[in-house]
Amino acid sequence: MYSRILVPLDGSDLAEQALPYAVALADVLDSPVVLLRVPENIHPLGHDDFDFSSSLQGMSAEDLKKESVDYLDGVASRLRNQGLKVSAKVRTGEAADLIVEEAAFEEDTIVIMASRGRSGIARWVMGSVADAVLRGVEGPLLLVRPVDGPALEEPTIDRILLPLDGSELAEQVLPHADLLAKKLKIGVDLVRVTPSAREYHRSTVFHPVGGVPINYYPPYEEFVRSEDIVAQIYVDDIKRSLETMGIPSVDSYVTHGDPAAAISDIARGVSGTLVVIATHGRSGIGRWVLGSVADSVVRHSGCPVLLVRARGPD
Repeated sequence: MYSRILVPLDGSDLAEQALPYAVALADVLDSPVVLLRVPENIHPLGHDDFDFSSSLQGMSAEDLKKESVDYLDGVASRLRNQGLKVSAKVRTGEAADLIVEEAAFEEDTIVIMASRGRSGIARWVMGSVADAVLRGVEGPLLLVRPVDGPALEEPTIDRILLPLDGSELAEQVLPHADLLAKKLKIGVDLVRVTPSAREYHRSTVFHPVGGVPINYYPPYEEFVRSEDIVAQIYVDDIKRSLETMGIPSVDSYVTHGDPAAAISDIARGVSGTLVVIATHGRSGIGRWVLGSVADSVVRHSGCPVLLVRARGPD
């Protein structure tokens, strides 16, 4: 499913915290790794001309390009010593645009990058770059939330958390979860979050016409009992399908509340969790606005999150 792994780096320790995850996946998937660096403050003037007048603390654009090549060569050498197939590219321009462009260069590329970083010499403001890549990339994107300090040599991925809302759009993550669970030999936790009372009442606001309600909505307690039954049947069906496909262990459960907060709480509560979630979906009672849910999970779960762009009608 993943023909290659693209890892954008800005030269910072924070950005390099994506590397162990790229190594872990490259190892089990036998996928080549492409390292990409876009030196800061080098602006193309034409196809082969560059503005060498800019500098940062005495470094010319030409020096920055050379520093970037040397830096990537060093990282690539370390990864090759681990038995991986690695290539490196230095490109000039807007970082987010070039990451999206490079990801689209070869079908089935997965981008793995840090969700934030530090600005400075030849470094991106990684948060804004990651946000722009999330909006623009068509393929899967694994965002790793870095912490202060050196990168883990071997990241712990013990379980996949798979949030679903019952829509076909959300289910487009299933092949990704299936592949990773089998290759990493880990289990999957399926979760469906049914609406909280607050969300339910907000979704069912209506205006009467001539004093006659347009629609009848049952009390929340009645609604949620019915919704929970349907949700549990749904996740149990998905569970059986994943078990049939050979995933080592699958658990399923239903909870209530705000989807993003509930998913983030579950993810934080189980160490070694990888969240796999769709980035687009439809709103409605019992359905999430998947884009905003995915964005919030990236920001608040503290876990690596694999984002898959869902396409097509529900």
